[in-house]
Amino acid sequence: THLSNHGMSLRWRRDLGAGARHSIGARAAYNVNEGAAGPNIDYRFASVEASFRDELELRVSRELRLFLGADVVTGRLDTRVRAPARPEEGVPPDPIAGSEIIEYRSDRTLFNPAVYLEAEMQPNPRLRALAGLRADYFGLLTERPFALDPRLGFRWQLHPRLSFKGGVGSYSQPPRADRIVEGFGNPELEPERPVAAPHAPRG
Repeated sequence: THLSNHGMSLRWRRDLGAGARHSIGARAAYNVNEGAAGPNIDYRFASVEASFRDELELRVSRELRLFLGADVVTGRLDTRVRAPARPEEGVPPDPIAGSEIIEYRSDRTLFNPAVYLEAEMQPNPRLRALAGLRADYFGLLTERPFALDPRLGFRWQLHPRLSFKGGVGSYSQPPRADRIVEGFGNPELEPERPVAAPHAPRG
């Protein structure tokens, strides 16, 4: 097995006055995952990706800030898999030595745009709350490519040396590219959507 990851990122920020700030970020990455298991199984997944974020921060009042932004991830995915064919549903798999070996190759375009809105509220110096909503589109998915994720968090300063943080929210992400390869994976998978509710005191 061989794993290789290379990337670089840039960020630009500008104050617009009247409590407004504009920031732009960009990242480029090249990833390779390849390996083999005996003479009948080998694979190679390679991707060239570029991601962009454009965000506007608005200071509405002393107690409220708004963040409006858009994310885009785009690139090319090169997939090559050679392995025994996946058995039909409910049929026990044959031994690898006696299975038909098939090969899959594809070169797919990745395009995942998203938009988000967050509100940061600080009604008093000890309490800060954050509410947000994010909408994603995952271009490689054929079933339910859209996802909408609400999030809510807070930070309560109990003492100058002790604070309490909590929150709840859903965080959608697409399945790994190799899991939706036709013939070996399931191209009809839906976005993975774990729900997180972290909370912990901090001293």
